[in-house]
Amino acid sequence: MNTPGGYNATTDFEMCRMHYFWGQVYQHPSQLVLPQSERQRGIETLDKRKALAVGTCYHAGTEEFDKTQNPDAGFAAIQIAWDKECERYENLTPETEDVIFLLRKMLLSYLLEYKNDPMEVVALEREFAMPLVDPKTGETWIYTGKIDKLARYKGLLLNVERKTTSDQPAQFFPRFAFSRDITGYVAGANFLYEKEFGKVAGTLVEVCGKPRSKKVEAECWNRREYYLRSDADIALWRTEQCSLFRDIKRAETGEEPYRRVTAWCENWAGYHMTCQYKPLCAGGSPSTLAGVIEHGYQAKDWKS
Repeated sequence: MNTPGGYNATTDFEMCRMHYFWGQVYQHPSQLVLPQSERQRGIETLDKRKALAVGTCYHAGTEEFDKTQNPDAGFAAIQIAWDKECERYENLTPETEDVIFLLRKMLLSYLLEYKNDPMEVVALEREFAMPLVDPKTGETWIYTGKIDKLARYKGLLLNVERKTTSDQPAQFFPRFAFSRDITGYVAGANFLYEKEFGKVAGTLVEVCGKPRSKKVEAECWNRREYYLRSDADIALWRTEQCSLFRDIKRAETGEEPYRRVTAWCENWAGYHMTCQYKPLCAGGSPSTLAGVIEHGYQAKDWKS
């Protein structure tokens, strides 16, 4: 879940402080006419990458199935989610036929793979705002996120994280061995549920791999791997996360600049694509920059 004060926000800051500024701090001109309490922070382009939209809609379908155990409700949720994405990002509309076909294939593969699922669902969909007391300064930071599913699996109590990818399993799963994302969600799950259900041992990463070919017969793959986290792992995560929050505060108060990491401008997040904020970092006169922002970007919708 992309939330202010969560993993995605702090990772943006860690990778490129200017990316964090545009995406998490800057307010679109349309927000300035609203009361301060209603303004959204952060801007994004008017377009959205298809892969990200597919992931959003797949999550909607599987989460609806979790709640209802009704496959038809899951397929309907996919369509509703895609319609919302197209309403917000017009570039997606021409992709509708291909994407709906892909999403239905992905959800069907999920249903078939786990039709005799040994997983016992304990709890579903709950947001958290977890205080972290900084061991260095004593300041309290708030780390946010959402636990999609808590489950018992192979004798372990686990947070369940769903992912989609175009990679193969051997490429995809190794990235989670030390993932701060995974550790933070284990901490968040324990914050929410430990008193009620006991200690959460780790995170089960549940992945649906998208077929690389558009041929009708191309298959999805589904696989699960779990990653355990010890008390020492979580303690280290807390120390690192508090350090990140201190760095963010120094930038937001002007003590340090929002530095660019120019290596990411054409290779954002390790993928060969242009950062959506590159035109803004290119500079220009204030009036030119204001025009680019007003007509090429929109306020982030944190509520969606």
